Amino acid sequence: MPEKQPDQTLPRIDLKNPVLAALLSWLVPGLGQWYQGRRGKAVLFFTCTTVLMLTGQVLGEGRTIYWSRPDPALAVPSGTVARLRFTLYCMGLAGASRLPVGWVTIPSALQWAARDRGPLPLLGRFAYPPTKAELSELNARLNERWEIAVLYTMVAGLLNVFIIWDAYGGPAVWYYLRKRRASERKG
Repeated sequence: MPEKQPDQTLPRIDLKNPVLAALLSWLVPGLGQWYQGRRGKAVLFFTCTTVLMLTGQVLGEGRTIYWSRPDPALAVPSGTVARLRFTLYCMGLAGASRLPVGWVTIPSALQWAARDRGPLPLLGRFAYPPTKAELSELNARLNERWEIAVLYTMVAGLLNVFIIWDAYGGPAVWYYLRKRRASERKG
């Protein structure tokens, strides 16, 4: 049986440095694709994630992006792995789902680290974790709108996982194969 030759009709896309592209897409959704010269995808990805994130922020009155405060009764563990687990526990599901968006993760991490000293002057209340009383008040006042706002920001973070993957691995080859087969059937 003859060995299959790679398909020569597939377009070649220069992914440049895929690790750098993935890092750029983590920092700002679509920035890795922009770096690779895939401008249309970059604009689409940036627009989708940013609209979701900002809609969540607007619905949640600017308070949906943060990492949760640790319970003061909990002792901070001493080991590196235990400290990482503790941090992920304190972030909560909503905070962890936003990790794939760097422009959200970095301020959240800085504000979380400075939580005992108050909001950082440069960031103000952006990404600063609310107290339990503030969170209760937001939940009571905004009701379902608060949950929807948090969900929007979580979906934006999870969507960026696929954007990072695209920046690292490039476009799906199956799409071009299916397109070629369809054109062969027509012609």
